[in-house]
Amino acid sequence: MQNSDSEGLADITLSWMMSRGSALGLIVDQDVQKRYSLPIDPKYALDTLHESWTVLWGFPKRRTIAQNATIADSVVIRCQHHDGWQPKNLVLQNGLPGANYTVARVVTQPAAVAAG
Repeated sequence: MQNSDSEGLADITLSWMMSRGSALGLIVDQDVQKRYSLPIDPKYALDTLHESWTVLWGFPKRRTIAQNATIADSVVIRCQHHDGWQPKNLVLQNGLPGANYTVARVVTQPAAVAAG
């Protein structure tokens, strides 16, 4: 979503889910589909993380991500540009997701990368 009421990281996830659902036959309003079409702006990969957990929900369990999983390219962008963001459920090599992961394109390439 490309406007001021954007939720950034959540938009990446919603865009991906809508794309996958549509490919499987889910009917989505055309205006909404256009608003969340892939790939979206890579700046959303660097949006602020919001912690929503509360003690009332019990203790969180970190989900396991297989070492051969497909991950969004927004994860790679965040690893590259967000100092200190090192998700413990990913295998990282030199601060980036390991070579065994498949990277799915969900954001547009940043201008510097596209020009190179």
